[in-house]
Amino acid sequence: MKVRMHHAVFGTLLIATLLVNSRPSEIFPASENMVPAIIRVGEAGGLAFQEPATASTQGQLTFDAPGCPGPVYVTVLFLTFEDEPLIGVARGNYSIRYVYLDSTWKKRDRIGVYLKRTSQAALALLGLSRYTPGWHLLRIDAPIGCEAVDAVDWRLVWDRDYLPAVSS
Repeated sequence: MKVRMHHAVFGTLLIATLLVNSRPSEIFPASENMVPAIIRVGEAGGLAFQEPATASTQGQLTFDAPGCPGPVYVTVLFLTFEDEPLIGVARGNYSIRYVYLDSTWKKRDRIGVYLKRTSQAALALLGLSRYTPGWHLLRIDAPIGCEAVDAVDWRLVWDRDYLPAVSS
């Protein structure tokens, strides 16, 4: 009886492993691949994408927001925030927020982001998440009081159903 139980457990484990390995692990292997999705989501939310014109905005995506006193900057960061010092501090009269999947933080929260990624990765393995949990998050620098940036649904950057439309 114990032998059959062991065989059933190992058989289930084998099938689960095959199912997990047959799914793509990540749609975004690198942060550069997120850029088209970010631009599309920003434009769908009413922002106007600007081509980077100066070296000071290198690595950042710049959007014009209607009714806002300045541009909105969106930067792709690694989940550990290790590349954030390269961006610098917040500009005067700007607020910073960090967006990952369906969560937003006003301050860096490594543990919160890690827990969110871990839980969503587990759900994604079982096919129970609408998101593709990658290794990057968004830092959004927006002028204080800019309501146009609040209207953008940044969750779509990681949405499984939205992503194929961006690549085609």
